[in-house]
This record gives sequence, C-alpha cells and structure tokens, in this order.
Amino acid sequence: MPFSAADRLRCLCTLKHVLFYQDSRKLRHTISITNLLTTKSRLFSQSSTFSSRYNILYFGTDNFSVACFKSLLTKRESIIKNIQVVTPPDNLKAKIVTNQEVPLKRFCKQNGIQCVDAPPKSLAGWQLPELPSGEAYDIAVVVSFGYFLPRHIIHEFKIAAINVHPSLLPKYRGSSPIQYTILNGDNETGISVIELSPKRFDAGRILKQTHISIPTNLYFEDLHNMLAIHGGDALIDTIEHLDELQKHALTQDESLVTYAPRLEKSAAVINWNKQKAEQIYSLHRAISSRFPLTTMFRGEICKLIDIEAPLSPATQKEIGLPDYKSTLQGSLVYLKSRSTIYCCCVDGWIGIRCLQMPTKRKQHADAFNNGYFNYKNHNQFDSLE
Repeated sequence: MPFSAADRLRCLCTLKHVLFYQDSRKLRHTISITNLLTTKSRLFSQSSTFSSRYNILYFGTDNFSVACFKSLLTKRESIIKNIQVVTPPDNLKAKIVTNQEVPLKRFCKQNGIQCVDAPPKSLAGWQLPELPSGEAYDIAVVVSFGYFLPRHIIHEFKIAAINVHPSLLPKYRGSSPIQYTILNGDNETGISVIELSPKRFDAGRILKQTHISIPTNLYFEDLHNMLAIHGGDALIDTIEHLDELQKHALTQDESLVTYAPRLEKSAAVINWNKQKAEQIYSLHRAISSRFPLTTMFRGEICKLIDIEAPLSPATQKEIGLPDYKSTLQGSLVYLKSRSTIYCCCVDGWIGIRCLQMPTKRKQHADAFNNGYFNYKNHNQFDSLE
C-alpha cells in the first residue's frame, strides 16, 4: 500500500528518534531507511524488531510441560531474559512421576536450569523464588502443574500469569482433558492459552486457541505428543503477541463448561453386561498406558494389554463369530485364523491380542488360548459389578 505524506513524516521522525538512541548507545540494532519505508506494519506493531525479553517463572510437572518448556527455550535469545522453574517435590510420589522424580525437574537438572521445589500440598503462604538480578518476574507460565496459584502469587507478576491447557476451553476443564477427548470420541480438540483465574482452575480469559483435527483411533500417547507440540507453539506465539492478545481476550462461556476429572484405576474395570465394544476400545486407547483394562477370568484379575479396533457386524459374521445377540456377554472365542481372542459385548465382539494373568508374563492370544482355554467347558470373562 503506498505511503501517504503523513506516513512518510512519521517514519522520518521515528528514524530521527532511532539515530538519537544510537548515538547514546541505548540501541543495539540499526534500522535502515529502506526498512523503515517498506515495513510500515512491522514498525508500528508489537511484533517488530523491538520485541521484549521477559523474566519468566515456569510452573510444570509432567512430560507435556517438558515439551512446552523445550519449545519455549528455542526462543531464549528473543523473548527470555531470565527463566526459572518450579515443580512439585519428588517425594510427592504423584502418579505422573517416573522413578519418583518429576520429569520437568529431571530435564532441568540435565540442562543446568535453575529449578525450585514447591511446597508438598499448597502454595498458600508461599513466596516466589528470587531472581539473581533481584528483578521482579514479568510472566508466569503454568503447564500441567497441578497446584492452584492463589491471588497473591498471580499479582506478583508484572505483566501476566498464563496457562497452557490441552483442550478447547471451556470444554474439559480439569486434569484429564486428553483422556476425555478420546473417551467421548471427539474428532477435534485443541490448545487453549488462558490467563490464570484467581478463583478456580482453567477458568481464566482465553488469549489464544488452536483447533486440531484428531486422526482415527489415536492412542493417548500419540494425541498427547501431538498436543504438546501445538502447545509449545501456542505458548511462544502468545508471549510474542501478549499485549495484543490481552486486549482481545475472551471470557469463557460458563454455560458451555464440561469437566475432565482425574480418572482412577477403577475406571479400567470392564463390565461386559453394559459396555459396548467401541466404548471398551476408546477406554483402552485413553488409559491403558497408565491403567491396563481388567476383567475377571476364573476368579482372578486378567489384564487386557492389547485390544483390536471393533469390527463391523458384516466382518464379524464373515470371520466366523457367532451372533452376539444369542451369546452370553463375556463369552470367549479364539480364532486361530486371526490369532485373536474375541469377547462378546452388549453390541458385538471385541478382539484381544495380548493378556496377562497375575504373577505371569504377558501372553499373546495364541499362548493364552493354549494355556488357559478349556474347550470342554465354557470360557468366559466375568464382570466385576
């Protein structure tokens, strides 16, 4: 777009101002007249070469927070002045830690990054760690931290306190949004970067959202890793354009709120009399990395390690499975042609390729059939109700 006389005058005035600061050695980068006259939008925007570098305090715990942190570190020279990390203490023994060491803390140790332990249970009365320079923090970044940051801590940050959440808020507030996305068969998810609310978790104004299509039959680990990449990108973009995003932040619609509370081990117990094949398969994809699905076999707990995607009714008939409507739920059939054990559900059959009995190693369906099936009697899984 051609420059008006007023635009040219503003550019020349800006150049004069820049040269003044060059002379006083307060500006490290030079700007040519050519750049001034050809980059009007960049000259007067926040994303110009005069981007800010911030003192950041990063709160996190798990591998999702590690991935976002790694992405943030790629911009260390452009947006980070100082950065420190806060994690839960190792003796918290949360389920998400590996070998009783918090993943984010382990990453910081390996890379020489300052890391501070939060109190074991609550941040009430806690004070921010001091920067070596004595400066105040500009931004808090919270990613899968698990603690609620009270009002007095949020107000310690000069510019913002933000959170990266792996769902399209206000959908799936809570600790398990990825799992519920899979459980409910959603075909779209996303990343929300929000301001921290001093009142409750995941309720702050939305600064940025990224919508992501979900491939068919994705497992938790794959969706987690996909969202972690997008989360890191969204975090960087938010910090780089924070001033503008704050001006246009959206309040969450409370009428659309849904929740994704923590899933306990009991969620892995199958009820063959009530659950459909697709529900069982979705549950397997959502939680098996943490809790393998379980059922009862001859009075003992049997873990279902690998489960096949449900087959269509036509395919079930074609491969020789009985009519599920006239078969008792929980009944087992082994098909040698597919090396798979099939169990009858309320709406069809579901295939199981690997199982594990107590004190035994994992067994492929072939070995389980040879070792456990008794063809003189009925083979069946029992529901725990």
